[in-house]
Amino acid sequence: MLRQRHQDLQGLGVQVVAISVDHVAALRVFDAALARFPFPLAADWHRGICRTYGVLNEEAQAARRVLMLFDGDAVLRAAVDPFDPAVPGKLDEMLAVAHRI
Repeated sequence: MLRQRHQDLQGLGVQVVAISVDHVAALRVFDAALARFPFPLAADWHRGICRTYGVLNEEAQAARRVLMLFDGDAVLRAAVDPFDPAVPGKLDEMLAVAHRI
């Protein structure tokens, strides 16, 4: 869903970055073989970013899928937690928030 709406987001000045706890090498293979995302994939191998934003399951060492929107000053403005791309309307909610900031 983010792939399909990426141009809408860019038109609002939104920079999409996907963050994963997987190693950068695994992300490169995933992106090349399966995804080909139009936005960067960032490796949070040490899990600091996911831990900071409370999306890391410490026991499983995995992160929940969460969609977060930060403004130009890096202030968190909205979050969809958990984010399921199959649920219609969640990305539209973020686009509405992005229009307002």
